[in-house]
Amino acid sequence: MNKILVPIDFSVSSEVAAKMANMIAKKSKSEVYLLHMIKLPSG
Repeated sequence: MNKILVPIDFSVSSEVAAKMANMIAKKSKSEVYLLHMIKLPSG
């Protein structure tokens, strides 16, 4: 494993997930990618 993708919605739960991913990445020498998506109104 060399890349970890973490979906983020700026909640407390996603903050915990990002911190956990960071700890795992340090141990496995991986990279962490944070992903936040928004839906744009159409029309």
